[in-house]
Amino acid sequence: MVAQAQVSMSTVSETPADSLLRRALVGDAIFCGLAGTAMVAASSWLSEFTGLTPNWVPAAIGAGVLLWAAELVWMSRRERLSTTLGAVVVGGGVAWVVASYAILLTGALDLTTAGAWTVGILAEIVAVFAAIQFLGLRRLRAAA
Repeated sequence: MVAQAQVSMSTVSETPADSLLRRALVGDAIFCGLAGTAMVAASSWLSEFTGLTPNWVPAAIGAGVLLWAAELVWMSRRERLSTTLGAVVVGGGVAWVVASYAILLTGALDLTTAGAWTVGILAEIVAVFAAIQFLGLRRLRAAA
């Protein structure tokens, strides 16, 4: 006889007011999960490709991005989305973009050309997520 395990999947009910923010958080979590995993798995190659040295730097950044992805998943699964936590996410995205462009404009890191492009492209992707999350947050606040 084979034992059967039942898994209870709790469903979060999405409302029109929180759907945009909730979906933006999930999309951001997926992107961060993939990017963080790639950074950890290919840290040596990324170090050479981008100029981020020593080799553990991309892995450390990737680990932080994975933790952020987990936080985004947790937030998106909450029964009631918090406008405060939503503002923290938007602020975090804006901070990432500002820091990325500060690095590029000041030359604070000795990045390769490919590394500079990578930082810039990632900053643009983060900016898009932050903008969508901001709109979702505004919609959520307007409904409150």
